[in-house]
Amino acid sequence: MVVSFALFSDQNKNKATKSASTTGIKRPHQPDVISSTIDNVTAAQEVTRLEALCEARTQSLNLVKKQLRQRSQGFEAMAVLLKYLTEEVCSI
Repeated sequence: MVVSFALFSDQNKNKATKSASTTGIKRPHQPDVISSTIDNVTAAQEVTRLEALCEARTQSLNLVKKQLRQRSQGFEAMAVLLKYLTEEVCSI
């Protein structure tokens, strides 16, 4: 049964490739729209826009890193306090 399924799937593949190649339909390639429509001024404006966007994202990322560092220190302080308090309670 597995062999017949493999043969059946091979036949379908052959039909699909034959029908696409024998129909003679040629699909035109799309022209490179980006390189043909963007001139130097537009490209320079795009680079300037992307640089500003990168700077804004970098500032946001640095702020998030700073907040993460502060909150991590706070979490560690709470962990040390909790450990100290549990040792005090267990020793009583």
